[in-house]
Amino acid sequence: MTSIQIFQPSRMLTSVNGTELLDGIDLALEEGYQHFLIDMQDAMFMDSSGLSFLVTAYKRVRSAGGTLSLCSLKGQAAMLVEITRMDKMLDIYSDRDAFQRAINTRQDISG
Repeated sequence: MTSIQIFQPSRMLTSVNGTELLDGIDLALEEGYQHFLIDMQDAMFMDSSGLSFLVTAYKRVRSAGGTLSLCSLKGQAAMLVEITRMDKMLDIYSDRDAFQRAINTRQDISG
């Protein structure tokens, strides 16, 4: 079974909660999690610090052989991801269900 860790920032992703996100990802990597989803359902705003935290998280997860995805992007956060072309680097899903279907499909193919 694939191990998935989900993070859901509230209201925004900035320097205020970005460190907490990275700490959570580091801990989950140590615990053996492979797939990470950042559910932006409640986060309408992300600044450059938040974007930097996403890039750092992506690099850490990828170097450990895992995947980092986003879902439920909207508002200014969605615009920032598109403008910076992060949508070309990260897998982005409409919601958690779409992410889960993609993970299940990957398992079917590889297993």
